[in-house]
Amino acid sequence: RHLRALMVGHLRDEKDPLTLMAAARLLRDGPPSAVPIRIDHIGDALDPALGAAARVTMRECPAYRWLGGLPHEATRRRMQRAHLLVHAS
Repeated sequence: RHLRALMVGHLRDEKDPLTLMAAARLLRDGPPSAVPIRIDHIGDALDPALGAAARVTMRECPAYRWLGGLPHEATRRRMQRAHLLVHAS
């Protein structure tokens, strides 16, 4: 029913979370294909400004969800269920 993308990485410059947020904005009105894309982002906000940007992106782009820091096992389960992993650093 949808493509599940996942990025695991703390919100800090080295992991370039703004690239993922920009992609979410590009897909805001739906992808050009018929398959909707859901984007989950796991990681603590080590940079408060990037945490604020993630919250704004969630408000503006319903397909993007910043889940914050999760326990290791919960992160692994989400990785197993993802269709693709995003590595933006």
